[in-house]
Formats: sequence, C-alpha cells, structure tokens
Amino acid sequence: MYSLSITKSAKRDMAKESQLSVRKKIERILSLLRENPFQSPPRYEKLAEDADLYSRRVNVQHRIVYKVDKQKQVVAVLAVRTHYE
Repeated sequence: MYSLSITKSAKRDMAKESQLSVRKKIERILSLLRENPFQSPPRYEKLAEDADLYSRRVNVQHRIVYKVDKQKQVVAVLAVRTHYE
C-alpha cells in the first residue's frame, strides 16, 4: 500500500469541481492510487522520462497528475485539473 500526499494546489483543484460524478471518479482514482499507482485499468501515462510523473484521465477534460516515490511508497498528487487551461 502507498501513502497519499495531496498538494495544496491539488486540494484547491478538487474543491473547485462542482459535478458530483467527476468528484466521485476523482475519489475512486485516488483510492486506486493508494493501493497501487501502477494498476491498469484505468490507463495511466508516464509524463516525463527522468521524473516519476504520471497522469490518469478523470474524464475528457480533467486529469490527475501525480509523482511516485517507489522507495518510500508515497504517491504525491500534484494536480487535479483541466487538461486544457
């Protein structure tokens, strides 16, 4: 199991979301990240070759961007926001 760390900006992003269905999907993905950030499905995408940055799609517009520290078993959620801002 991984511990989950959510940045202040990601918490603000989540607070801005008004649609209940999107909020529930965000919670499901966060729960999945706690268990295993590399579990698929839902698919994840590696964002940078040298950094452990990953992205998971919430819906067509929103993404969860996170960083994984495999040694400490910590998932740091960096952003939960629109992909098109």
